[in-house]
Amino acid sequence: LEDRIIAGSLQVTRGTEIYERHIGMADEGESRPNHHQTSFMVASNGKQFTATAILKLVEREKLQLETPVTELIPELKTALWTVDGEAATVHHLLTHSAGTPNAYDTEAIEERLFRTELTAADFITAIIDLPLQFKPGSDFAYSNTGYILLGEIIRRVAGVSYSDFLTLDLWPPLGMVFTSVGRPCCNREYALPYLDVAEQGKVNYLDHYDIRYRHDGEYFSDGNVYSSTRDMTKWIQNLVGGEVLDRGLTKKMFRDYGHGYGYGWGMAKLTGQRDYYYHTGGWIGYQSEIVYLPSEDVTIVWLVNYGEKGDLATRVLELF
Repeated sequence: LEDRIIAGSLQVTRGTEIYERHIGMADEGESRPNHHQTSFMVASNGKQFTATAILKLVEREKLQLETPVTELIPELKTALWTVDGEAATVHHLLTHSAGTPNAYDTEAIEERLFRTELTAADFITAIIDLPLQFKPGSDFAYSNTGYILLGEIIRRVAGVSYSDFLTLDLWPPLGMVFTSVGRPCCNREYALPYLDVAEQGKVNYLDHYDIRYRHDGEYFSDGNVYSSTRDMTKWIQNLVGGEVLDRGLTKKMFRDYGHGYGYGWGMAKLTGQRDYYYHTGGWIGYQSEIVYLPSEDVTIVWLVNYGEKGDLATRVLELF
């Protein structure tokens, strides 16, 4: 870390042992440094919350993983969401194996992203006439759009917004008070994203790119959660410990369904063939990397608001 030009927060936990390191400023204008309560956008690391919410609905017998997507979102056309007799299901969305069309690549979304508020209906409309990329279950294509559809499924099945499901159902039992959806927590303990620009130096990422809407809405369930290192550590330890979901569904979440991916988590192996779980994220100037090594009960949370995160978390993991 000493050799990096970077700002962020790192927490490494093994059992009851905790190492924390906080670097640089959360807010340059207010000279406010990063620390253990600072909230960062975790970007695609938010997919684990979306996956957990889906599994919580399964646990409550309100949803089945084998249910076709078009039964839950009937605006989507069955003919386009079925290939060679195989319908895209909730399981396929969770594992990025549905072949979901990419709404972010459509003109309808590209023209409005960051400029106006978007809803799930806008994403559904953008792909409504597009076919799947492949037969569901036959391949892997990482899909942010697929996780936006999962957020809409949560809303329709649970009868509450995606944000309310997370903030009123999943997080309160764990005391995750520095975690929020869409915008940083109201406590002002959040990090602004920065980048270096030639002849200008270090500038606010959001101002530089004139980002007016930064995944604020209910509908960006592909990764619009803000959290702190301590809250994310607390979340992961409770999740892997079977305190969030029942043991059977927890095992389903961390199972490799092919291509090194489960439900909102990636799977890989360290030297010596030890399994670990991980995810990375990057969006509007924020970066994140989270890993968990079951054999040593090691959790690493690395959240960055300036500079390149690199592979620090996985390099630290190799030390155990």
